[in-house]
Amino acid sequence: MIEYKNISLESFNTFAINAIASTLLVIESESDLMDLYKSDFFESNEFIVLGGGSNVVFVDDNVKKHILKIEIKGLEFEDFADSKSIIAGAGENWHEFLENCIRYQAYGMENLALIPGTVGAAPIQNIGAYGVEQESCFESLRAFDVKYGQFTTFAHDDCQFAYRDSFFKRNKNRYIITSVKYQLSNEFSPNISYKDLSDRFAEVKFEDIKPTEMFEAICDIRRRKIPYPENTPNAGSFFKNPEICLESYELLKSNFPEIGGFINGDKVKIYAGQLIDLVGLKGYKMADSGAGVSDKHALVLVNYGGAIGREVFELSELIIKSVHAKFGIKLEREVNLV
Repeated sequence: MIEYKNISLESFNTFAINAIASTLLVIESESDLMDLYKSDFFESNEFIVLGGGSNVVFVDDNVKKHILKIEIKGLEFEDFADSKSIIAGAGENWHEFLENCIRYQAYGMENLALIPGTVGAAPIQNIGAYGVEQESCFESLRAFDVKYGQFTTFAHDDCQFAYRDSFFKRNKNRYIITSVKYQLSNEFSPNISYKDLSDRFAEVKFEDIKPTEMFEAICDIRRRKIPYPENTPNAGSFFKNPEICLESYELLKSNFPEIGGFINGDKVKIYAGQLIDLVGLKGYKMADSGAGVSDKHALVLVNYGGAIGREVFELSELIIKSVHAKFGIKLEREVNLV
């Protein structure tokens, strides 16, 4: 375990917010967590668990809570007749983890390529993209219970996965994920249900699509449509796509025919980015601030340089109020505010 005092968090979050943490502890093993428990750290201190910092905005310039940066690494592969089991340390980079899966010919999560963050954060957020969510291949995870100082295994149903949600998101700071186990297929079956992908492979026979081609296509589409944090700091999709009942959707369409959505069970999921675009905020930049809305994708808030967390929060408030005033829909943030 490594301890830092009064350290800038600019390099620890993809929004590049230059907040100062009073204490940052780098957790490199499960034993580090047990040592903290034995020292009464969890009873005596308020803390924040940080993975890749890709889904967080530090609203306050000075973070008083202790930050636990999870850097537990490691990959374990096991072969079965028709599948492969993969256990990844919570601190593994998500995209690099998927690259390893492709090399190991383990398939099922190609559509989640290039999503920033760590493996340990994936089940908390139940990340998803292009018709696939991580829960479709999730088997179990191992987590440390900070209340009782013991490690617990959570099966799929224990995690209570939902759209960009899970048991862990609703019970913050009770359990710290240390590793995640996925069950992937030996047979590659591409999911090209999303239009961007079906268009990309329109002239290729389904059975001729190769895993590496699929993986590269996802990366290319994401880079083209969404600004990558290394180039323009951001936290990815800032808002969830809101869900409304079919009756409300039909009423909304009668007033705003251009609005799109897709059926999800007994609900219709509306594209939040389109709502933001329709209120005229795509490409919007705050005056005297580096905070703005991407001109590539209205769902992505960006830091054009020097933005502080409070400004990003104020921009998100403006968006929420503007969308609600025009459409009667209240957007919900997907990004965590600290």
